[in-house]
Amino acid sequence: MTQKLQLDPISLALLEALENDARLTYAELGRLVGLSAPAAAERVRRLEDLGIVTGYRAVVDRGRIGYPLTAFVRLRTPSELYPKVRKALEARDEVLECHHITGEDSMLIKLACRSIQHLDEVLNVINNFGSTASSVVLSTFIERNGAPPPVL
Repeated sequence: MTQKLQLDPISLALLEALENDARLTYAELGRLVGLSAPAAAERVRRLEDLGIVTGYRAVVDRGRIGYPLTAFVRLRTPSELYPKVRKALEARDEVLECHHITGEDSMLIKLACRSIQHLDEVLNVINNFGSTASSVVLSTFIERNGAPPPVL
């Protein structure tokens, strides 16, 4: 079980600022939370060392690079096939996320595709491992990459 870490208001403010713009300088971060640049850098390094901040990435508009279609696929497959499913999904660039889930289905897979035909091609691969049910995203009105604020 993951240990819950107690974070002070400054660390929480740093996390929020980094989630909003990970390109902020330490001087800018420090100004936002009332610390010097070296103190802000040390706090961020500590958050990284604790495994709270695990990376920095760009948020890409997939539609603008040729992948406008997002779909979610529920896969029902026997557990003995999980290693093969994982290997096959890891090899597909269209797979954005794959979650092992509770309930009747085994996995929930998030895909980015160029078209319905492209989605059909990817589904043909996934269907080799079991039954699927898919949903195409019509629009997205909430998409968060960060974590909700911790319970204090």
